[in-house]
Amino acid sequence: MDPSVKNAILRAGDIGRKALEYAISLIEPGALLYDVAEKTENFIREMGGQPSFPVNLSINNEAAHYTPPSSMTRRPSGQVTW
Repeated sequence: MDPSVKNAILRAGDIGRKALEYAISLIEPGALLYDVAEKTENFIREMGGQPSFPVNLSINNEAAHYTPPSSMTRRPSGQVTW
């Protein structure tokens, strides 16, 4: 594998891991899910990356590919958000 490709893949993985950790730190009861998604996408850009698609979140049994539809969706208390 070309070393530059390998380095790009490793860098993308590092940014992804850090973005996940950052997003988790933003999740709390009452948090606006739209804000969590937007802040996480901005974090990725600040790290030198570019989101491939909108950040996806899910609460409890919602589909894994869920993008907050508006700035009004809040994380409910007592629910699991990923």
